Formats: sequence, structure tokens, C-alpha cells
Amino acid sequence: MLLSSVETSFPYGLMVVAAPESTDPHDGWDASTETVHARPDSLYVGVRQAASGLVKVRCFVDEIQQSELELLFTGTLALPSARVRIYDPDETISMIVSVEGKSMAVAIYADDDDEPSNLEIYLSASK
Repeated sequence: MLLSSVETSFPYGLMVVAAPESTDPHDGWDASTETVHARPDSLYVGVRQAASGLVKVRCFVDEIQQSELELLFTGTLALPSARVRIYDPDETISMIVSVEGKSMAVAIYADDDDEPSNLEIYLSASK
């Protein structure tokens, strides 16, 4: 089921997928060598910078992952309040969606593994 969808610019080329209360530091992340940096309750995802154009992001929950895009990341996020927030550091975009579990499996698919402009985020209850 599609939870949310947005097409917008990301001024710094950074999208954050996290628990709203996350305080995970992402020290040591080198965006030039890693597109995704994972911590227990947050992900930093490098995306196309605003100067290069818009980025389309769609978030799905409890749906079989049948994306035509390439798998960029798979892992688990701790979500203490059973919500996930998708945003950029300037809060040009900030979406909060409720989920059913406090631990969610996450898969991110993208059209490019360097500066994606089309991303799909799949969330499903961790087993």
C-alpha cells in the first residue's frame, strides 16, 4: 500500500529516513563513497542535488517488493513511536507516516546508485 509520495528538490542532496525522535549520529559517513549510511534508527540517503533537478520518493508499507528499480539498501530500522519520518536537513520536505511496528524491515530501490532521482522505500514489520 502506498503511504506517501512526493516529488521535490533536496538542497543538499540528502534524504533522511528515521524515527522522528532519532538522535543517531552519522559521523564518519562519506557521501562520495557510500550512497546510504545506516544507523539503528535512521538512514542517510544521498540523492540528486536540487541544482540537478527534482527527486521522486514513494513510500510503501507491507507490500511485496516488485520494483523495476535497482536495490540500493536493505536493513532494519528501530521506530520507538511506530512512525517514520522522511525529510531533508532544511526540512524543505518533512513527511511523517505511521507504521504498525516498532521495528521495520526497510528496502530502498533507486534509479541510480550515485545520485538517484527516483526512489521507492518499502517498509514491512520485522519478523
